[in-house]
Amino acid sequence: MKKTQYAILWDMDGTLIDTTDMHMESWVKAMARYGKVIQKTETLEHFGKNNRSITPLFFPDASPELIAEISDQKEADFRDLVPGNAVVYPGVLEWLKVFQAQGIVQSIASSAPMDNIDVLLDETGIREYFDHIGSGAYIPGKPDPTLFLNVSTALNIPPQNCLVIEDAPAGIEAAIRASMPVVAITNSRPASDLCDANLIIKEFSSAALHQVEEKFLA
Repeated sequence: MKKTQYAILWDMDGTLIDTTDMHMESWVKAMARYGKVIQKTETLEHFGKNNRSITPLFFPDASPELIAEISDQKEADFRDLVPGNAVVYPGVLEWLKVFQAQGIVQSIASSAPMDNIDVLLDETGIREYFDHIGSGAYIPGKPDPTLFLNVSTALNIPPQNCLVIEDAPAGIEAAIRASMPVVAITNSRPASDLCDANLIIKEFSSAALHQVEEKFLA
């Protein structure tokens, strides 16, 4: 009997890698360049979405060209902050190694542009664990399920066998809409904001990994 093939679809920012402060700081810098003063925490509720979805919330009358310009500037500011500051969350490396050893396909499924993904993977040295990289920067953003469904198609693994790991409500909703089970990690949001996930974990511990294997990968 053929063994079921599973895939792990990893969100990146706030899930794999601690980038929350860098993203908040780069949003503040980019907005200031265009005359908009915001507080860092104003951007937190929109994490998980792509810039095409976030930027118009602060500049509702901006043209598509200006939205693209502001978004690109924000990401350039973010990438300037990455060297020496991007840290993989504790326990992530163990999970990546275990899934790889078990032959489970792993993919990045991030709203970030590919330039950001490349910088972060190179900075943290975890690129070798991923069989595929999916960027949702230029497609309908989470909570739209397009990114997750695109990754499922690229991997040739049905959605129900794709386990999403997320930290943001928008990502959880996208996974649900894609008919994929989803594990939420409380890295950047409290459990009360993540209650729609199939499983909520506080850390990437060995005990939590065992839960995930039993519940979703058996």
